Amino acid sequence: MQKALTSAEKVDWLRGAVTFADLMLRHEISHQGLATELEIRMPAFVVSVRSAFDSVWPVHDAERIGQAKDAYDSGAAEMATGRVGKNFVLYSFPRKFRAARPVYFARDYLD
Repeated sequence: MQKALTSAEKVDWLRGAVTFADLMLRHEISHQGLATELEIRMPAFVVSVRSAFDSVWPVHDAERIGQAKDAYDSGAAEMATGRVGKNFVLYSFPRKFRAARPVYFARDYLD
């Protein structure tokens, strides 16, 4: 059951006092649902959200990030980041036409 976020939770998220993942767990809500609640622009394209104070993207989003990187490498999508408060948002936008490009995200080191 999805519960609406309180205004205090939204302010805490903007200040970096609570993480996107914590809010997802607390409210049992999807990426897109939480992105909509937090008024993140283009919630349908959100791949992951992390605090500006963290140096890596959340582990629980590894599969989603991997899929977005694969789509980028195959020329099917573009990736971008944005900032909302003290948080970075990773986006993946599908392309209308595939673009030929060299592999940017080498997957060898992950194996």
